[in-house]
Amino acid sequence: MPGQIFSRLSGSSAGLSPEAALLSGESSPGTPARNGSTPQHAGTENVKSEPANGHAGGIDSDQKESYEGGANTAMGPQQTRPPSPAGSNLEREPQTIRQHPEAAVPGASFHGMGGRSPAMRRFFSQIQITAPYLRIATLEGEDGTGKTLAARTLHGIGPFEKGPFVPCLSTVFLDPQFSGLALPWSPAIIAQARGGMLFLDRVDLLDALQQARLFQFLLWFDDQQERSSNSSDTPRQTVVSSTTSLRRMGAADALHGDLCSRLTAIRFVLPPLRERREDIPLLAHLFAVRFSQTYRKPIRGLAPEALPLLVRHAWPGNVRELESVITSAALQTESQWIRSIDLPILPSPASAEAKQPENEFNLDRVILRHVERTLERTRGNKVRAASMLGISRSTLYRILGSN
Repeated sequence: MPGQIFSRLSGSSAGLSPEAALLSGESSPGTPARNGSTPQHAGTENVKSEPANGHAGGIDSDQKESYEGGANTAMGPQQTRPPSPAGSNLEREPQTIRQHPEAAVPGASFHGMGGRSPAMRRFFSQIQITAPYLRIATLEGEDGTGKTLAARTLHGIGPFEKGPFVPCLSTVFLDPQFSGLALPWSPAIIAQARGGMLFLDRVDLLDALQQARLFQFLLWFDDQQERSSNSSDTPRQTVVSSTTSLRRMGAADALHGDLCSRLTAIRFVLPPLRERREDIPLLAHLFAVRFSQTYRKPIRGLAPEALPLLVRHAWPGNVRELESVITSAALQTESQWIRSIDLPILPSPASAEAKQPENEFNLDRVILRHVERTLERTRGNKVRAASMLGISRSTLYRILGSN
């Protein structure tokens, strides 16, 4: 039934980097800021996403994917928000910062997606260039990396942003109950996505018959777009997601070759959080401030001694797990700062290393991480990076483009 079919995927401060010190506040907890003012809030841009339920340990189905920049807690919805505690800096915070928390940290987010690392800057550049012309695309990334938010971002900056964004599990869209129809997919989902974007999550879970029907849907979708560029009777964009590389699935005969070619013509890869650790202080701070603004509990950020614990953790649940940890700590802390004692026990680096997925040791991934670290050292200067790596610029671009 339609109501059941749809799933809304919806140490010391001296040892920290300047960015980490900034994100944790201009001063340590209890110490006035340099200019005598209270450090301002920072956060992510509000996006059109519905908060999901709280996540235990940040590990949950992608169907209930927590988005980078979204706030999830176990607290129920409130009709009215309680007033801020007297004298709290929330009352004194400028209205612009309250409505757009990312304004306090310039460049902190791209349409609600937090990140400043080379990998994320490259990802933002790719989707910004592609979004205006997008028809069919694939988002790949591990669980919790923010694929649903990335799809929302593609929709929000594309030409059909005024149309609906309809997320759905691909297995639900292609449920066997529709196999006897002339168009063997959910007509209700197609109806809801008219004039907007259809987001099919986890196509890597489809069996051979469902893959064939998905390919049939893509052919029908292309035909509908060619018939009328102004038609609003069908979705205008289709984006799919996968936690596994579709090209590798195709090479292993786990994905139909024609379907693989069609889906990976335009492909974006979201890096796991462990490969962009420099974004952890920023994301943690944004999540803390988002929680503070949503639930009116004065949380000013993270204490300096808490940041090294977060940076060292492997984050197998990626951004979703980080958000869950920060939300839990913000709920329990008795301070305006999230301290190390407020954080749950995180596995040591040694035990976390033992649990890293097999693709962590994939040669292509190792080469890409090394290239990105070199680009970070050269502040994005590709000529200097190529010289340091001992390769030509064309080889550098080929490495970046192939991933």
